[in-house]
Amino acid sequence: MTGDLELTLAVLAAAGTASLVTRRLFGFSFATWRFHLRGENIRGAHDIGWLRELTVAMLMRHEVPLLDIQTPLADARRRYPPGATAYLVATENGRYAGMIPPGALAETAEGEPLASLRPLLRLTETRLLPTATIREALDLFERSEADALAVTLPDGQVVGVLSEAHAVKRYSDEMGRRLSEVTGERLD
Repeated sequence: MTGDLELTLAVLAAAGTASLVTRRLFGFSFATWRFHLRGENIRGAHDIGWLRELTVAMLMRHEVPLLDIQTPLADARRRYPPGATAYLVATENGRYAGMIPPGALAETAEGEPLASLRPLLRLTETRLLPTATIREALDLFERSEADALAVTLPDGQVVGVLSEAHAVKRYSDEMGRRLSEVTGERLD
């Protein structure tokens, strides 16, 4: 723009030096730092964008093993014997009530009277929304220490379920795919 090659070279050298000093002092670039200030947890350019594109709605399973909390324990045991499912989503009046560990159905003493399955509920306030990003989902799995979480609409209607193992696998697959795009390697 200036038509002066010496000035252009000096500005280019200054910009390069500033970038290297910033990266050396802070560990990442100025742009990455700005993303961190906005709440994005990225390590570099390869993380930008696709973390928002990969949502819970894309990852969740739509077939949900539902169980009304008023279901008698004997019926619940018949419907979901040990090993039938890895997770159970409990509902009350068609809305999310919590998760029931399948093993808890079998562990409850045979003669123990349960008016409802409410004592077996876990994660009653913990659920995912379909619009949540994979990063938000993984953070919630870590905080709640759950193997699977129900996916609900804001009104509490259950629309799916997401397991931590599936989320981590999809995250890893996507990371590998994005890395191969950057490096030019082919994944077979």
